[in-house]
Amino acid sequence: MIVDERLKAEIVQEALAKKVVRASRRCEMAKRAVQEKGVAIKLACEAFEVSETCYQYQPKRRAENEVIANWLIRMTENRRNRRFGLCYQYLRNVRGYP
Repeated sequence: MIVDERLKAEIVQEALAKKVVRASRRCEMAKRAVQEKGVAIKLACEAFEVSETCYQYQPKRRAENEVIANWLIRMTENRRNRRFGLCYQYLRNVRGYP
């Protein structure tokens, strides 16, 4: 029990140099701790306050989402004053993306 707490404290101490606010970032840090330190998944999840479900989650990416993301990036790079909402409406109404 004491060893687990000490190990958790060491892992978190190393991560404190980096800003760990979002759950996805904390999950990345937990995965890194498991891979590099050989820590148990449960212990790493407890240390970074991430659920094991979040740790195991694999995002589902579709080709259509990449196309839309590329369009949004190009549109906002060309005209900095365009808001996301305008770009979204353009892609939905003019280009026909759902």
